[in-house]
Amino acid sequence: PIICTKGTYSGELTEQEQVGLTVEYNKEALKEALCMLRDDRELREKLGRNALRAAIEKYNWRTQEEKLLHLYECIKPSLH
Repeated sequence: PIICTKGTYSGELTEQEQVGLTVEYNKEALKEALCMLRDDRELREKLGRNALRAAIEKYNWRTQEEKLLHLYECIKPSLH
């Protein structure tokens, strides 16, 4: 699992995919999140499973290649 700052791109992605915790940008919030992950094995395992699923299904070379090729196809007509 990951801990990210709220209001950032990585924080939004973390919340969307439910792969970690997002916290306010301060030491106390980070400390609380670390303690939560340390103490809650079930939560750690759930977030870890979600991260593995997201990596396999969405964030891999194949899906990124497809997105990039689609983008190239979309802008290709404007290049002529």
